[in-house]
Amino acid sequence: MKPLVLSLIAYSAKVRLRAKKTRLVCMLILAVGFLATSVLMPSAANAQDTRVAKSMAALKEKTAKLGAPKATEEVR
Repeated sequence: MKPLVLSLIAYSAKVRLRAKKTRLVCMLILAVGFLATSVLMPSAANAQDTRVAKSMAALKEKTAKLGAPKATEEVR
């Protein structure tokens, strides 16, 4: 008679060993993926501040040359 609830206790030693190995491999893959994600993600320290500052200054200069906004319609 088979148990109604699935459990590794009711299976043979080979099946339990394979299940443990599979769980171990999955945990290792998840751990490596988590570590790789945290290492490969860009951080604020890697931002190229000088180029961003130059681009922002150029953008502000061009915006200043355009002057105040000229709206012909009333904005609701």
